[in-house]
Amino acid sequence: MYRKIVTYILLRSHVGNPTDMRVVRDTTAALESVFPQTELNAFTNLSRNEKETQLNGMAQLVTGIRLFNRQLGKSGDTIEN
Repeated sequence: MYRKIVTYILLRSHVGNPTDMRVVRDTTAALESVFPQTELNAFTNLSRNEKETQLNGMAQLVTGIRLFNRQLGKSGDTIEN
């Protein structure tokens, strides 16, 4: 399920190729900082609308984290200009 969330974030943001493992690792690390895997059970218990809202918010946060890290030179070398 966590991998599906990572893929959703990548597809929603259009920032990185979801088949590139470096991109997946980058995105997973950013997601882990805002949505630890330990919270997955609580997420699965949400209604469909709540899940959609959470996923869209996570996509924005994770994309922002990845872009910020790229700007700092910490990661994000897979993000094209």
